[in-house]
Amino acid sequence: MIGTGIFAVLGSGFIVVELLEHIDTMLAADDAVMSRGWLLGFALLWPKCLLLFTFGAFFIIWAIRDWNGNASRVLLLKLLEAQQMDEAL
Repeated sequence: MIGTGIFAVLGSGFIVVELLEHIDTMLAADDAVMSRGWLLGFALLWPKCLLLFTFGAFFIIWAIRDWNGNASRVLLLKLLEAQQMDEAL
C-alpha cells in the first residue's frame, strides 16, 4: 500500500513538473500555437494528477495508520482464539 501511494504521488508529480516545464519553454519562445497545445494538455491531465495525488496520499495514510494491524481486527482475532481455546477444553 505504501509503495502504491508513493508511486502514485511521484508519478503524478513528475507528469505535472514536465508539463509545466514544457509550457514555460513554449511561452518563453513566444510560440503561441504550441503553448496553447501544452496548456490544453495540462488542462486535460491536471484533474487526473489531482486524483492520483489524492489516492496516493490516501494509500500512504492508510498504510501508516494500520502499520501494526487494524486494532478491531486484531481484537476480533484474539476473541475468536480465546473462544476456540474454551471450546477445546
